[in-house]
Amino acid sequence: MKQKAITVLYLLLTLGLAVQGQSLQVRSEMKEATVFFQGAQLTREAQLRVPAGINELVFSHLPLDIDASSIQVKASGMLTILSVSHRTNFLESPEQSREIRMLEDSLKLYKTQIDLNRSLMKVYEEEEALLAANRSLGGSERGVQVAELRAAADFLRQRLQEIKTNSLKVKQEVEKDEERHTRISQQLNRLRGRASSRMGEVVVQVSANSAVNAAFILTYNTFSAGWNPVYDIRVADIDRDLELLLKANAYQNTGEDWNNVRLTFSTGDPRQWGQKPQLSQWFLRFDEEIAIRGYGTQRKIMELNETVVFDAEMVPGIATAQSVADFVQVQEGRVTREFVVNTPYNLPSGGDRRVVELENNSLPALYEYFVVPKLNPDAFLVARLPDWQQYALLPGEANMFFEGTFLGKTFIDPGITTDTLELSLGRDRNIVVKRERMKDQSRRSFLGNRTTETVGWEISARNNKRVAIILNIQDQVPVSTQQDIEVSLEEMSGAQYDRERGFVTWRLELAPAQTQQRSLRYSVRYPRNKKITLE
Repeated sequence: MKQKAITVLYLLLTLGLAVQGQSLQVRSEMKEATVFFQGAQLTREAQLRVPAGINELVFSHLPLDIDASSIQVKASGMLTILSVSHRTNFLESPEQSREIRMLEDSLKLYKTQIDLNRSLMKVYEEEEALLAANRSLGGSERGVQVAELRAAADFLRQRLQEIKTNSLKVKQEVEKDEERHTRISQQLNRLRGRASSRMGEVVVQVSANSAVNAAFILTYNTFSAGWNPVYDIRVADIDRDLELLLKANAYQNTGEDWNNVRLTFSTGDPRQWGQKPQLSQWFLRFDEEIAIRGYGTQRKIMELNETVVFDAEMVPGIATAQSVADFVQVQEGRVTREFVVNTPYNLPSGGDRRVVELENNSLPALYEYFVVPKLNPDAFLVARLPDWQQYALLPGEANMFFEGTFLGKTFIDPGITTDTLELSLGRDRNIVVKRERMKDQSRRSFLGNRTTETVGWEISARNNKRVAIILNIQDQVPVSTQQDIEVSLEEMSGAQYDRERGFVTWRLELAPAQTQQRSLRYSVRYPRNKKITLE
């Protein structure tokens, strides 16, 4: 009777274990990555045979900083997903990247070479010591023949020379190998410092009535990746359109190399709070002054007696659970764009940033030159882009190229509210501008108790380009801040005059190889007993 009870209990436990199923390790493959400015949404795929019953599927070798609220699992097959959770594996280490493995192999190779050469140097040292210990020839009862002495001396000289020469060569090889070993060690430590010693895992509990072949798609967000927009501005000549190339400066530190992954670069921000702001009632009270001994009078703000009720939407700390849809909300006034890379791309983990070309636009532009010869005689080329809003530009640094030459960097700021976007393209040495003082127009005179100073300038501009240009020249006259100082503009050659600021502007149309001159003359009257510093 007792034996039957034990048998029945064993059968029940076996049946329970069969129903409970088992824990299966799942190795998935990275297929897609949507990279945000800060963060990325990764998609992995896996196929496996799921036994009948309730089983625990462990997707291992995942990034450590997975956003648990963003995890999604889809499955095809006759099974049911019961639960999805995220955990950290402290026992297993993530697989090392290909770069780390190559550096470790090189480190072992150089370490072996260093050990072999040091052993060889030790052999040379021992042989040299052996020769030094056996320098005595013959015995105490008989002398040494001259021929024997000469032969022994020649042997010692030749062998010691070989030992010293070979020892020096081996020592130099050891120093070179040690230097390479040190450099590789430093690079390896830098890469290992970026990698984590722990892994993330996603545990999926499924139920199947019978064994089934299933395909799984795992999607989650990580914060160990991102990108920022970078532009190339290329102008072949001022009679052609402006070429604007948008590139993604991308990085990822997930601990896993992305190989043959379909990349999408998005302007969205999954970390941004998706709810619109909501004002609460603002109560105003007088500040209460209180006296504190030794510290004078201080103010104390009266506490509000009213109770203010906040919505859950207003306070992130008490927000309800978010779904993946909250991460794709569009901010008001902004447009979320996605750039899909058509070909699979490789993006290693922990390495330098990679530049990916996204979009190339040809923009009609109006080119004008601006110069302030009083401050700098160089003419700066500015491109005006009308109707630039249709291109949905992103804020970012831009590299400028004019006529195939790199000019420097600028910044594209689409946050301006004007209809025309201005891009400064740097200096153009083909526009020559000179500002020279006209001595016959500059003088100082006295009348009664007043001094009058007259200053005259001649500005010449020459266009050495093969095409016509528009050149804006800006100069200035002083602006008086006292009644005793009088400023009179006597000559400005048809310029526009801003009286409040004292700015004088000429807009010239210069044909190829054409030179034009403009004159600026002004006078200043002030008391004779005062001093004023002019140009």
